[in-house]
Amino acid sequence: MATTEHHRDQPSTQDRTQSRELSTCPECTGRIRRDSDEQTCEECGLIVETARIDHGPEWRNTDEDSSKRTGSPRMPSLHDHGLSTKIGHHTTTEQSALSTATRRKFARLRKWHRQSHFQDTGSRYLADGLGEIRRLASALEQSQSVREQACRLYRTIRSENLIRGRSIEGMAAASVYATCRCNRSPMLIEDVATVARVSKQRIQRCYDALNAELGLEVPPRAPAAFVPRLASTLDLNDAQRREARQLADAVQPAVVGKHPAGVAGACIYIACGGTRTRSSVTQSEIGEAATVCAKTIRDHARTVRKLTTEEKPIKSDE
Repeated sequence: MATTEHHRDQPSTQDRTQSRELSTCPECTGRIRRDSDEQTCEECGLIVETARIDHGPEWRNTDEDSSKRTGSPRMPSLHDHGLSTKIGHHTTTEQSALSTATRRKFARLRKWHRQSHFQDTGSRYLADGLGEIRRLASALEQSQSVREQACRLYRTIRSENLIRGRSIEGMAAASVYATCRCNRSPMLIEDVATVARVSKQRIQRCYDALNAELGLEVPPRAPAAFVPRLASTLDLNDAQRREARQLADAVQPAVVGKHPAGVAGACIYIACGGTRTRSSVTQSEIGEAATVCAKTIRDHARTVRKLTTEEKPIKSDE
């Protein structure tokens, strides 16, 4: 009993916390109570101090609740930046129990809602171009950063009125190709043309037009960037990859303007032996992987040998 009375006489943790929260009002010397937002006087109701503005994010991310009050971020790959709403197609037990007339009604509502996203014909054309860019980036296995940069470039093309008289598919493919060039990606225009809905010549004309009008900062393509791609296609070993990369780095300043994949193929051919009897891969196989002919590999190999002061004859595989 003594022990119980001793603990009962001591103030609890809650009482000590409340006593710390209470102070004196500067107006009526009354008690001030603090809650989560402000400090108020219990006697006169004076607000002594309010909570400061929290400029941090307004969402919670826990295991129980992952809701966000600020909404999704702006997406440049969508014509409305992803700020509009849409009627989904979620299938649940309740929806499957709907009648046929109700499902048709919601199908019509969904169609009208989709059509209302486009304010004019220009918005519809913009959505078509951005959709083509997303399709090309997915087919070429490009990253989300490249896709968004290509979409921003396409918006600039549309704002500069460069798309007038040209096809939407051609300008979309040119935007993807220009973005890959600016990011130093080992991408050829033939690679884009294989998945695009227009020809290589039309993509080249559209790329030349937007490069001339916008003045893109396109760096020269390095042959060394194409060596890993060709080496993986030809299934080369590590020693051949390293030697081809060293040759490509050595001759890069002297081969500016030449076909980079062709020069990389020539370096691979020399690293594999460089003759008909010693080479593990033929000129035709390298040319097919680099989308050039065997004569191009042979001519570039002769140039690479001359630049690296090697005096070995280059013979044709035929």
